[in-house]
Amino acid sequence: MSKPSRYIIFIVILGIIVAGFWTYKKIGGGKGQDIILDVTKRDIKETVKVRGEVVAEKEVNLSFPVAGVVEKIYVKEGNQVAISDPLIKLDTADYEFQVGQVNASIAESEAELEKAKTGATPEELNILQVKLDNAKANLSDAKGSVLDKLQDAYTKTDDAIRGKADQIFSNSRTSAVSLSFSSDLKVELESARIALETNLITWDSSLEKLSLDSDLSSFILSAKSNLYKARSFLDNAAAAVNAAQSGSNIASATLTVWKTDLSTARTNVNTAITNLVTAEEKLATANSVVSLAAAELDNEKAGSRKEDIKIAEANLDSYKNQLGVLQDKIKKSTIYAPVSGKVTKVSLEKGEVFTLGTTAVVLSSNSYKIQADISELEIGKIKNEGGNAVTLKFDAFPDKEFIGKVFSVEPQQIVKDGDIYYRTNVTFDGQDVAASGIRPGMSADLDIFIVQKNDVLAIPESSFSKKEDGQAKVTLIDSKGNKTDTVVTLGISDGEYVEVLSGLSLGQKITISEN
Repeated sequence: MSKPSRYIIFIVILGIIVAGFWTYKKIGGGKGQDIILDVTKRDIKETVKVRGEVVAEKEVNLSFPVAGVVEKIYVKEGNQVAISDPLIKLDTADYEFQVGQVNASIAESEAELEKAKTGATPEELNILQVKLDNAKANLSDAKGSVLDKLQDAYTKTDDAIRGKADQIFSNSRTSAVSLSFSSDLKVELESARIALETNLITWDSSLEKLSLDSDLSSFILSAKSNLYKARSFLDNAAAAVNAAQSGSNIASATLTVWKTDLSTARTNVNTAITNLVTAEEKLATANSVVSLAAAELDNEKAGSRKEDIKIAEANLDSYKNQLGVLQDKIKKSTIYAPVSGKVTKVSLEKGEVFTLGTTAVVLSSNSYKIQADISELEIGKIKNEGGNAVTLKFDAFPDKEFIGKVFSVEPQQIVKDGDIYYRTNVTFDGQDVAASGIRPGMSADLDIFIVQKNDVLAIPESSFSKKEDGQAKVTLIDSKGNKTDTVVTLGISDGEYVEVLSGLSLGQKITISEN
């Protein structure tokens, strides 16, 4: 046989062998051996992995929820501040004084609760009578203060309108009132000035009937209405004057005087509003104290009863509620920086009156945050405020790792391709982000820490399958090679290994098919 013929026969035989081997493997006779694993213990750290984007923080307008006089200003425009730094504080001396009074009442109420079962002695009844008399005296003082503030409110308003604002009008106290210069607010100002004149006349007349026995609440309500109308009028007048141009009709010096006087008028009216509100609060407190003191005395005179215990408990709760309200007002009398950033505007000065509805400080955050959209399937794992630690890796800095934390999850859902997501906000933790070169628009991979469990039973993610009813199952193998499908309950997963809560024991063996 020639040499080429031998080569051809060899190649044919080799092909038959390869084809036979492939067929054997294909029909299952050549399946690889199963992989056998021990059920072991390990540490598992569960995270949510998601992509996020850097966005800049927005400007924050800060104000007080209570009115008051500015006591301290801790910052200046242009200052950099950190989170929780104090910015501005209102005077809380009055609140602190009231706290002392309420704390004393709490101590007395606690003592009364202890004595409720034995009844009061003559000496104790005398003390309660003195307490009631003092409360009535304080109520009388509070009413007197309201009378003073009502009269002062009229005086300040009268001076603000007739003494200062009337400079910009002719015939100011008549129905023919006329603004002395051109303005888009001319008709509105003239109409308001006519109405204010009627209000001032009626107001002045009503004050002649005012006494300690008057229905002060109605006088206060009427005075507030007049003050708010005057404030609105003065705001518009200031706006018109500030927009006016000096020329042949108005001298520059005249405009300057008008602006100064209107500013003073507005400040005085705002002061009157704050003073009246404060006096009103004190009156309400004094009325409450009198009512409680009278009730205490009446109950003690009636002798010890089961109802006495309930009343003493109610009184104690009432004082504690008052204390809570006062402490909340003291707490809210200081504005703290909600974020680190730059102070761009301080609208108040020391000693100035802050009025509700105005802005005290404007803070521009110089920090960034990461926004990531998390599927509804995993959002339940995220703590809404102050929770999960986050590891961040930016595409722009692949060799650098940043640390952050979740600070909020926005309530509004986001729909993408029919799936529901929730926007999650992440802040950087203790790092100079600007110095790191991070900029808005950059993308990052986020590992959001959920929970870590140490030394728990674990199996590979690939070692279990799902039954038709959704239960997880694994294949157990014993020492003789017998296999048994077993249902297991699974816990947290790190993507590679999953925790086994029940169904397996340490040292058991499971099998995974190589194919």
